[in-house]
Amino acid sequence: MNEAEFYREISELFNANKINELQNQLALGLERFGKTHDYWFFTGVTAFNEKRYHDAINALTEANKLKSDDSRVHFNLGVSCSRLELYSDSMKWFKQVLAVLPEHIPTLLMISAIFDVTGNPAACAKTCRIILNLDPQNVSAFNNLGNSCKNSGMPAEAAEAYRMALKLNPTIESIRSNMLFSLNYATTDPIELRREHEEIASIWDKPSFVHSPDKNESRKIRIGFVSPDFCSHSVAYFLTGLYSCLDREKFFLVSYANVEFPEKLTKWFTEKSDLWRDVNFISKEELANQIFEDKIDILIDLAGHTGGSNLIAFGMNPAPIQVTWLGYPCTTGMKSIHYRITDELADPIGVESHYTEQLIRLPHFLNYSHRSDIPDCDFTASEKRDYILFGSFNNIAKLSPETIILWGKVLTAVPHSKLLIKHKYFNDPAILELFLKRFAEAGIFQDRLIFKAFNFTDHGHLEEYHQIDIALDSWPYNGTTTTFEAMVMGVPTLTMTGPVHASRVGSSIMSAVGLSEYVTKTPEEFAESAYQLTRDKSALLATKKGLRARFYQSPLADAKGFSRSFEQAMTTLWKDYCEHNR
Repeated sequence: MNEAEFYREISELFNANKINELQNQLALGLERFGKTHDYWFFTGVTAFNEKRYHDAINALTEANKLKSDDSRVHFNLGVSCSRLELYSDSMKWFKQVLAVLPEHIPTLLMISAIFDVTGNPAACAKTCRIILNLDPQNVSAFNNLGNSCKNSGMPAEAAEAYRMALKLNPTIESIRSNMLFSLNYATTDPIELRREHEEIASIWDKPSFVHSPDKNESRKIRIGFVSPDFCSHSVAYFLTGLYSCLDREKFFLVSYANVEFPEKLTKWFTEKSDLWRDVNFISKEELANQIFEDKIDILIDLAGHTGGSNLIAFGMNPAPIQVTWLGYPCTTGMKSIHYRITDELADPIGVESHYTEQLIRLPHFLNYSHRSDIPDCDFTASEKRDYILFGSFNNIAKLSPETIILWGKVLTAVPHSKLLIKHKYFNDPAILELFLKRFAEAGIFQDRLIFKAFNFTDHGHLEEYHQIDIALDSWPYNGTTTTFEAMVMGVPTLTMTGPVHASRVGSSIMSAVGLSEYVTKTPEEFAESAYQLTRDKSALLATKKGLRARFYQSPLADAKGFSRSFEQAMTTLWKDYCEHNR
């Protein structure tokens, strides 16, 4: 067998996903033919499939040295670089592919995704439409178009794109979750939200495990947390207090982590876990089996329908008690998720019909531990400025048409005030133009608006709050992490409560720190409160200067108190389960 025939067989093994056999054959190929172009290429793509992206880049680079005109190598180098967020390098390789194959759809899809994550959603949408002209039924193009629309503050258009993708291929789980997540940015009918979630997510309810009724309620409760966000992610800042303070005499804590890029905080969570499971490389079925074998009593989802979701594993019901918390502002729509953790302000008595889960109401469902390196508060700008500067650092996906109208009312009510909005997508001129047009339609023009691109260092990002007098919340999807970050930097958030959980989080936060005057119920009250709160600048400044201390003294910063209420709720769940399953 000559070299060409040998590597044709290697290619067949790769396409059949027979990785072990392929690796054995690669070793044989190295022995017979040496480090050839094909050897390096298949070594690289095999490493990529195993998520060893640095190894993939090294091997593919060697392949490119031996044969510099192979578009397969260029494409796989581009994809490998993108996995490591080396987007400039990715685009360089993808451009080489398009120079030879200008209508290569996989390359165009990757470019569209890179445009989106690097802050150019308008260019993403344009690229997706090019793909759809070439292939009108391309599911991935519709999905990427949905992502672009969502990230451009166009949730209705996003939902439409996701629906088209699902119509073409209803089996792709991530698109189902993308579709549901997008609804939270615009839908204010909680019953409709539940209906949509049940219709789309209930397909994952496929119980596969039988749990023994022989329970010992006095032993340690084995509690498992499942998340892709055991890293520098907003979810982690609401979890570190519990991981630090959970009573290990009563609970055995297991972490199931599908973290794509582990880092310093990942290591911290690893050390704080009684058992750490890296599940990044296993299937959802294998994850469910592992949870069942670990004899988890209470399993807690921390992602919902967001990126890296593991709801398919939850649908197999690997634990007798399954709960959702933190990562998602709505029902999962799944019967296999039995409970949802919240509080009475975020989900007041009477909203039970909005959820497929039973509600567990803690005194406060959020407990925040801010980043370790936090700047001092600086109120110099507020003291010297002769006008009020409102601000928002929320994801612009939350800047719905209702939000822009709401903020427009504030700027109208407070003469000479301005609004600073910061997000990475304002690097995109097309997005900037889009939002200028939306504000103009609300009667607010460019002279009263300040747009800033995102500062990607934690310290620099937080220092931007020095400029702002009052943060304005988005609606119907309130901020969460941004509200806490503003608070610890001395900036209170004016919020408006609404009919769904996502529109009541701001109320829960601001009420917990004793600033109920920052909680409103109507657009008119929102604008009037903005006016009243800024009339006496010295009183506003006093509130700002005392806000960090107020937060530290509040239940939202009391990790021990939160942990005791969490433990009590979990213990009650376990005892109730044991009593009903003897």
